Amino acid sequence: MVYREFKPEEFKCFKKELDENAVKNTSNFNYDAVIKIEGKDYILKIQPEGKNKISILHALEIDCEEFGKSYNIITDSKILVALLEVLIWQKIQQ
Repeated sequence: MVYREFKPEEFKCFKKELDENAVKNTSNFNYDAVIKIEGKDYILKIQPEGKNKISILHALEIDCEEFGKSYNIITDSKILVALLEVLIWQKIQQ
């Protein structure tokens, strides 16, 4: 799990983006945000923590293969931080 702190305005914008484009899991108050990198989909489990912070619980790498999909759970904090930065960058580009 990793944490990311935002400036108040950035957090407001990021939270709005999550509300509009991510899947909200009402049972545990987190979001599933999907990003695509080089043909692979990644689902980031993101949880707002209050005070302009979010945590990334883990990510799921989805690899579409000839005979179906394979899934890999990602818990390495360095990779989670990188995936979050890609998500933020992709949202800024839209």
